[in-house]
Amino acid sequence: MAATSALAFGGGGAVLSASVLIVVWGLGYGGVSVSTQTWTAAADPERVEVSSALWAGAFNASIAVGAVVGGAVIDGAGETAVMRVAAFGALCAFAVAVVARPRR
Repeated sequence: MAATSALAFGGGGAVLSASVLIVVWGLGYGGVSVSTQTWTAAADPERVEVSSALWAGAFNASIAVGAVVGGAVIDGAGETAVMRVAAFGALCAFAVAVVARPRR
């Protein structure tokens, strides 16, 4: 997701390259909700319903924050900047996931 966001602002607006990036981004994003919900349930198998509610709240809050930040960036700096911020955010999320993952 970070790579497709980073490449999107350098593609020159060609329809084919934009279409390919959108498909790749969609395939990458398609696994986010399923995998994060699975990880949340596995973290506390005794309270799956509670962890699912927390997951849904956090997931929806992240969508809201992304919309606000994305809107502010696009209004202030334009389309190229919003894609750079999206790529940076995806890289930060990846780093947090790698560092915070449970160890055996």
